Amino acid sequence: DQVRERYASSLKTSEKGYTTLRCKMNKSGRYALQCYDTEKEKRSQPDNWRGCSIRPRIVWKGLWVMGKDFGSILEVTHGLVQERGGEECPF
Repeated sequence: DQVRERYASSLKTSEKGYTTLRCKMNKSGRYALQCYDTEKEKRSQPDNWRGCSIRPRIVWKGLWVMGKDFGSILEVTHGLVQERGGEECPF
């Protein structure tokens, strides 16, 4: 029971019923996210992530411990990215 109380899950459900998974994503550096398009060709990261959909490859990196609490470290290493086009505000 004490372990369950202290575990901080990466999986969260909002009051509206949306479920999210909290993951780390490096945008630059040696371990930066590698992006691919729908034809599985390598591409650059989008300039603006808003409105993009991504099919991620998530890797479990380990555990974090802070005081008596602990949780998983999850990292997105690769992603199949699709950008929506033509949805810019007209004014």
